[in-house]
Amino acid sequence: MKLRHAIFFLWIWILLAAFIREGDLRAYGLQLAGAEALVERGALELGHSAVPELNPQGDVFAHNSSLHPAKQPGQFFWSAAAYALVKASGSNFVSNFTAAAAWTTWLSGTLAAALIALAALIIFEHLSPTRRIVNLTLASLTVFATPLWVYSGVAHHDIMAMCCVTWAFVAWLNARLLTAAFLLAFSSFFSLLVAPGIIGITALVLWHSRRDVGLFLKFLLGFTPGLAPNLIYNWLTFGSPFMPANIAGDYADTYFRPSISSVIEKLNTYFGWGELSLWVYAPLAGIALAFALVHLKSSSKLHDLVSFKFAFLLPILFYILGMETIGHCQFGPRYLMPIFALSLLGLAHASARSLLALSPLALYSLATNFTGAQSGSMRCDLSKYLNFQYWHSQIAADFFPARSPLLWLLIAALSLALALMTHSQKVRREA
Repeated sequence: MKLRHAIFFLWIWILLAAFIREGDLRAYGLQLAGAEALVERGALELGHSAVPELNPQGDVFAHNSSLHPAKQPGQFFWSAAAYALVKASGSNFVSNFTAAAAWTTWLSGTLAAALIALAALIIFEHLSPTRRIVNLTLASLTVFATPLWVYSGVAHHDIMAMCCVTWAFVAWLNARLLTAAFLLAFSSFFSLLVAPGIIGITALVLWHSRRDVGLFLKFLLGFTPGLAPNLIYNWLTFGSPFMPANIAGDYADTYFRPSISSVIEKLNTYFGWGELSLWVYAPLAGIALAFALVHLKSSSKLHDLVSFKFAFLLPILFYILGMETIGHCQFGPRYLMPIFALSLLGLAHASARSLLALSPLALYSLATNFTGAQSGSMRCDLSKYLNFQYWHSQIAADFFPARSPLLWLLIAALSLALALMTHSQKVRREA
């Protein structure tokens, strides 16, 4: 990793710290409850915490006389590693819930969002190495012009899963098939939303293995250990490696049960004039998807940008159109998280004139998601999705980075360093 990458990553990660909201820390108690259970009691069994916020009533079910989260386990293990560090530093959920929860979130979900932005920057530079300022801008917009910004203040499973996927994409573009396969498989440890996309990529590799079976065997060599944690957890917890938590708990609203009426309704919800429309929350991402089709020529090469992105995204889109649920109490179309993480890559070869024309959409997307980042992602009245009375801060008051002037001085210093480095590289290139 180059110095500018490190500075860019730190800039994103620290800036996102300012938008960790106390309301979300308490509302998403389930995400932190699993971390506390693993660190304090050594098992992912809920309902035994001394902290009220960490005894969630929703998205849990009883199995073998224990309460289990109806979520993939990876998010809890990542957050547990973060909480173990926080506890070792002297803080814990009992003595100061807000501070411990904020630090745990910053070291898990917020870290994952910053890593997505860094992966996007590396991909943009791979595709258009001479447009440094444009690449930095587009990589930043990947987070800040989409609901990824809003959910970066939560130890969120879909963000963690897409962190794995975007870095799998980096490995894919660099022809590191073993690493890409491992990260793709491992992403399902965090969220099953990406599972259809994993199947799509596997089918793509199979197609390219028609004359080279070794290619698929190499893919399997990386894929198998990536999938192993998921299978082992399911086997030890629910008695079968193929029994994930949502099926063990019979959460039928996430099952794939398509119908013509359901597909039409979801198309309107996500891509029409529905309450969770992509065009309301992140129109820049929608236009970028169109650019990916129009401006990038698909090829038969295995490591082609378009083949990976659409082999991954189309099966996921098909899946969410056939699900009963659209998600509840959320800011924006949460199930489109995979699209948000990858969509802006479609602008990698857009002309300067096209990017300038899209700048109003970028500003609108930034303003919309700033609203969510300021007020929190727990919105149970979807009809008020863009009520701008929410333009106020609910940052975690006990989270030191969020309330310290040093945070903003550090952000300013990193911004200046990034600008100077980009300018000096431009000058050297022109000389």
